[in-house]
Amino acid sequence: MSDELNKEHELYKASLLAFFKNESDNDKLILGLSVAGIGFFISLIKDLDEISEIMFISSIMALVMFFITGILIMLVFYYNRKQLLKIMENTGNADETPELTVLDKVKYIPFSIAVITSAIFAVALFFNQVNRNTDMTDKRNTFRDGISNVAKVNKNNSSDRGVSEVSKVNKNPSQPANSRPAEPNKNPPQPVKK
Repeated sequence: MSDELNKEHELYKASLLAFFKNESDNDKLILGLSVAGIGFFISLIKDLDEISEIMFISSIMALVMFFITGILIMLVFYYNRKQLLKIMENTGNADETPELTVLDKVKYIPFSIAVITSAIFAVALFFNQVNRNTDMTDKRNTFRDGISNVAKVNKNNSSDRGVSEVSKVNKNPSQPANSRPAEPNKNPPQPVKK
């Protein structure tokens, strides 16, 4: 009988130690991810050239929620320490700390919100990059049209017109490349004398 009680007691001690270690490791992981999330969003927002409203709102929400998560986890560490000190002082008997119970239940809520808003930010960033690539493709096509106009001018042996002619062609792409632009009338019409 005493052998069974001894085994149960040892099992309880081992499971209690494993539970505290598991919770502590879990809290450390969440704290590390929260701090990394804060650093990620600060550096990303600082380096982005243009940011949409959705990206701005979701990044601010994620930053705030990661920050709140970090504070909650630090409070969990504080109250865990306090609880363990009470247990050691009272030789294994101590009342539960109500703050710790609440914090253990609440700590996942802001972290979950931060992860969701980070996913929204990632989707918005993806669509922003797709739109930017579409704009760049349009600009490349315009650039190619400009290069082809330069090539047409060069094919027409217009070396006597020089660079100024090429710049005129690029300014007016609707005009055919082989035609000369109309020269402004240097001599305005003179009034007729009677």
